[in-house]
Amino acid sequence: MIGTEILDGWDALYRVAASEESFAEAIGRPRALAERHSPTFDEFIQRGLLHNAPLAAPSDLAHFLASFAREAKARVELAGDVPAIRDLRVAFSQALAMTFQDEDGERFFRSSLVQTLFYGVFSGWVLWRRQQPVGDEVFRWQEAIWTLRVPMINVLYAQIAQPAALEPLGLVEVLNWTADTLNRVDYAEFSRQLEHGDAVQYFYEPFLQEFDPDLRKELGVWYTPREVVRYMVERIDQTLRSELGIQDGFADERVIVLDPCCGTGAFLVEVLHRIDATLRCYFKNLMLRSRKMSEPLFSLQMRLLGGHLPLARSNS
Repeated sequence: MIGTEILDGWDALYRVAASEESFAEAIGRPRALAERHSPTFDEFIQRGLLHNAPLAAPSDLAHFLASFAREAKARVELAGDVPAIRDLRVAFSQALAMTFQDEDGERFFRSSLVQTLFYGVFSGWVLWRRQQPVGDEVFRWQEAIWTLRVPMINVLYAQIAQPAALEPLGLVEVLNWTADTLNRVDYAEFSRQLEHGDAVQYFYEPFLQEFDPDLRKELGVWYTPREVVRYMVERIDQTLRSELGIQDGFADERVIVLDPCCGTGAFLVEVLHRIDATLRCYFKNLMLRSRKMSEPLFSLQMRLLGGHLPLARSNS
């Protein structure tokens, strides 16, 4: 192992081999050793050199998180089919209602496992930071589950982020590096530079581009500008009203919304915004109608009250 405290304040290890014997065996095949460690070792050195650099740009954070995620994926693949992996495969199959078959299925499972873990940590950090805008509090990745609100992600993250699952795979160390990196991000500047607004929703694309560009292309993960999403949702809402006679559009309980390629949910979130706007308008109009209906009654009551007041005074 090499890389212990290479730079001031950075305590990290890079393991070339698990023991002296395995290292002696590995150096007997230098080409294979170089091919095996070239990507991860290069990134290890880069992370060390950039450890104390200011961190605020979304692209820089995406690079760091993707680098950690690739390190984690390499460790998961190196671990083989250990019990922890088998248990997590069952948990993912049950949660996603799908099976992971053949080589492509196994690759997708391990990539999904790592993405869920690291994007869960990132999402937990964003939601935690919104509650802690200033101060000296330190984010701990173990507590990310307390802020994850999507039930399926929460369940999957809870399955993964357990000592019994992480320790056999050597992922605790990598997650500690990740938390240290997140804790030195200038969150206010990061949010300001994030072009598309909501970090949890729109950071996934640059993260996946850095983590696995081929998988991103294969899965078709491409950002749709918010203006385009809003236009499409508004257009469909108007079509429901004008052509199908559904007066409340998306807010009608008969309307079912299905987005088979939802990604980070941009369209679904915009539909919820459209429903919220419709209901707010509905209740605003209802309140106005109620107020208009109550004004004549209030006027009548005042006239009746005014007519009885002199009578009341005369009888006193």
